[in-house]
Amino acid sequence: MEKADFYTLFVEVDRVLHRDNDALEPAASGQRLGDFFDQVNQLRESDDAPVGNVGDYLRATLQSTNDRTTRATRGRIIREVLLDT
Repeated sequence: MEKADFYTLFVEVDRVLHRDNDALEPAASGQRLGDFFDQVNQLRESDDAPVGNVGDYLRATLQSTNDRTTRATRGRIIREVLLDT
């Protein structure tokens, strides 16, 4: 997990729990996150074209981490994984 991934995850967990007042099931959320980041890492190491949320997330991590649009994209995708939406 890269530093930007950790920061995004930290911010989105806080947002889900405190701002949105949603409940998370730690084991299920952790499993989904683990599976998601495994897919991101596999795609990062392959020559396949990035598609779907995994591809969008990977593209957002490869672009500037300070860019607001890429931060929002990473946040949206991690929130979806956390909440299984």
